[in-house]
Order: sequence, then structure tokens, then C-alpha cells
Amino acid sequence: MKLAVVTSGLLLLSMNAFATGGQVQLGDDQTYSIDGMKERCRLFQSSAQLKPFSIRIECAKTENRWEPITQKRPLPMWVEYNAAGMGKGHIVAEKVKENLAAQEYECTSYQEKTLLFKGYVELSCNDFIDHVSSLKELCSQGFVSKDGAESKVDWTQVGEAETGSQFTSGCQSQITGQNQQPGVTNPGQQEPGQQQPGQQQPGQQQPGQAESN
Repeated sequence: MKLAVVTSGLLLLSMNAFATGGQVQLGDDQTYSIDGMKERCRLFQSSAQLKPFSIRIECAKTENRWEPITQKRPLPMWVEYNAAGMGKGHIVAEKVKENLAAQEYECTSYQEKTLLFKGYVELSCNDFIDHVSSLKELCSQGFVSKDGAESKVDWTQVGEAETGSQFTSGCQSQITGQNQQPGVTNPGQQEPGQQQPGQQQPGQQQPGQAESN
């Protein structure tokens, strides 16, 4: 932030403002503290030979923004068939897994951007003396003059850049394999402990039973 002074064509008054013969000697621009600029305001106000000047404060600020980016990602879909058979013996079991058309889902990631703003506050010496103690506070909050008028910076965006920072929500999640749930049996299998003592299985014969043709 710069402290600039508009003097209607006049250069800033040098420290040896008054020379011999009552003529005003003006010097080059200099840099002043806030208190130093207030003293120069008072000096100009106390001289009938000098025109009052306004003070223009240049403000700049940088803010970040998170811009949402919607993405579509495929969810794999599949169907699995299990088959087994028994007659007078077991038929070799078959297990087939087929891939189906993927189902799409939307996820959102966020890209961080850095935005640069500039703005200005122009105020009289009286307002500068009465209300300014910090340029940062002046730029961020503005001020309210004695007559109730509010002065704030009119910010204008002048630049934008990507910072490289990203935040993702589900877009980078890994899809893990599906495990068989406990207690789920495939065809041709029985639950543990399901067979009763002496129970005949399909394709098995009772002891001593002859096979008929």
C-alpha cells in the first residue's frame, strides 16, 4: 500500500517551506509516516499561500477462492453366476462372472485460486488526520466521517492465478474388491453343521443298496 498525495499540480512542500521574502519553496516528493503526513497536512492548512490537497491511498489485497470442478467417474458393474449339479455323482461346478456396463457417478474436486484486487481511497487532510491510524485498517474497514458519510475501498479484481492446491471429495477413492459375506453359500455347498447324522446326500447310496440300471 502506498501513501500518495494529490496536490493539484504542486509538489510536496519541503521541510524548509518558507524562504526569504515569504516565498514558498517546494521540494521533491518524499516518503512520510502517517504521523509525518498529518503534520504536512497541518502545515499546508496553516499557510494561506498553499492550496489544500487530498490524499489518495492505494490498497491491494490477495484472496483465495475454491472453485468446484465436477467430474464423472465409472463404477464397475458385474454379475456372477454359480452352478453345480448332482446326480449319481457330482457335475463339475461352473462359476462365471460377467462385466456389465459401468454406472457413472459424479464427484466434486476443488481447485484453489489466488485473486488479486486493487482499490483506492481518496480523502481530505481533515479526514486523514481524524480517522487514519493504520493504512491496513483504512483499506480493510474504511472510515465514517463526522457527517456520517462512509468511505470504503471500491475493490477491482486485477489478477488471478492457480496455486496448485486441490481438495478432493471422493474423486480419488479406490474401488476395493467385493468379498463374499460370511454365511453365504454357493450352489452345491451346505451350511456348516447343516447335514444331520445319517442323512443321505444326492448321488449317494445307502450302505448295502444295489445300484439299479
